[in-house]
Amino acid sequence: MFDANKILGTLMESGMSRSGQSRFERAADDSRVQSGGGGGLGELARSLLGGGGNQRTPGSGGGFGGLGSLLGGRGGASSGSAMGLLGMLAGAAMQHFGSGQGSQQGSAQPGMAEDAAPYGDDVATDEQGRAMLMIRAMITAAKADGEIDPQERQKILGRLEQAGADAEAQAFVRDELARPPDLQAIVSAVDSPHTAIEAYAASLFAIDVDTPAETAYMRQLAQGLGLNPTLVRELHASLEAPQLH
Repeated sequence: MFDANKILGTLMESGMSRSGQSRFERAADDSRVQSGGGGGLGELARSLLGGGGNQRTPGSGGGFGGLGSLLGGRGGASSGSAMGLLGMLAGAAMQHFGSGQGSQQGSAQPGMAEDAAPYGDDVATDEQGRAMLMIRAMITAAKADGEIDPQERQKILGRLEQAGADAEAQAFVRDELARPPDLQAIVSAVDSPHTAIEAYAASLFAIDVDTPAETAYMRQLAQGLGLNPTLVRELHASLEAPQLH
């Protein structure tokens, strides 16, 4: 079986969108992290990773890029720790909203909208399965503006080949690229609030959110996953993605 975590890292790092690669590199290399305001997800990610204070320099080890150690710096995600980045984002979000900051009163799950369907309490332990879901989420998001054209498909598959992906991994991605987009299938496969946040963040890495179709898709995804609107705004700010208006 191919290593889905490694394939996910390749897709995230190589950039499926114009801005995705630069946003990923800034997160993984710890050059800068922005949040929706003081005490936001960026600050909490710094705390979770052992950082502290507001003064940060590239490679200092705080923030997302304590992910510099998790991901091994640029190139590290494709060696197998892409889920570390997504998991850290989700963990920061869960801690933030679990503490009551910005959460909606009466919400059954931290970070979830008040009317969200209940999930289990635990993060899925099958990292391979979660990584495969994140790949599907990225590819589905990339189809928000329509089908991925043959040239773009070949570009994505070429990146995988350059990264050393085997035939099985390339076949999996090729099949997902050819599959009709199905947002509901992504939503239905999510089994916890933590995974819901990971899937949303992975989708953000796949697109620029600069067209009405992409904005509508992300709005529908957030609603389908039952994510708190404040959490969604913080994720967009932390990953420097345009807000949903």
